[in-house]
Amino acid sequence: MKAIDSIKRALDFIDDHVSEEIRISDLASHCYLSSFYFQRLFHETTGYSVEKYILYRRLACAVIGLQEGERVNKVAEKSGFKSPEHFSRVFKETYKMTPSDYRKEIAPLFHVYKPDVLLQNARLNIGEKYVAYHMVLEIQVREQEAISLIGVDIFCPFSIHDTGIDNPGVAWEKFHQVKHTIKHRVQPRHEFGISYNHKEDGYHYLAATVVTHIEDMPDDMVSLVLPKGKYVCCIYDNESFEEAVGPNLRSAMIYFEKWFKENKYKTAHNYVIESYNQDAFQAPFRIAIWANVKP
Repeated sequence: MKAIDSIKRALDFIDDHVSEEIRISDLASHCYLSSFYFQRLFHETTGYSVEKYILYRRLACAVIGLQEGERVNKVAEKSGFKSPEHFSRVFKETYKMTPSDYRKEIAPLFHVYKPDVLLQNARLNIGEKYVAYHMVLEIQVREQEAISLIGVDIFCPFSIHDTGIDNPGVAWEKFHQVKHTIKHRVQPRHEFGISYNHKEDGYHYLAATVVTHIEDMPDDMVSLVLPKGKYVCCIYDNESFEEAVGPNLRSAMIYFEKWFKENKYKTAHNYVIESYNQDAFQAPFRIAIWANVKP
């Protein structure tokens, strides 16, 4: 059994048995590996220790139960926590609110999704398509004219690999509440989510719409112009919009970053660009991740 297949086997087992006690020794045996080698390989593949990954997957399962209105005691049991008290303590440490507070006001949360480890091992040439878990992915290169944007900007005080409040999700919620005030929006609908100004303490995220020109901008919004030039695009089709902006977005971003480095492209600007045109909101729910590259 290949190493990557062993980790996929472990990830499947964790999701199938999240409500049960999961011992590292049992996982390693399930994958036909020693505990020592299994733990090292798991961390190299996923970026998490086995214990932390299991905890984060339990929390992701618990959040679904809370969203569906289940009692905290039942959620704790179904998600594999030792007790309701243990669940509440871990939930508050992670999301800075109690499970009861979360049920009162559902907030966007960042979860650790099960990674598509087979995709991360794929080798794609430009123009080739890869059928991954619940999506079809392709890399393209295109010349792009300048694009003017207006939207809502927020600061995100941690990386995409940390759990906590989903700050880009918060930006999108605020944007959709006020986007009707933006003048000169293009039709059909085309929106962008842009991560930029990355620093050690976090980054900025802009949820924005394309406009024909930047004038009469609302006071609480910001503008940005994506420059004319060459862009490498990671385009992926999805079975649903929820998957497209959840686990598939995470998997596509991780793969794109790896592909970008392996193919020795260099960015012209420090932007990570999510493109949502009209195809993103209907089947095949197509989303593109762009990177502006140097000639």
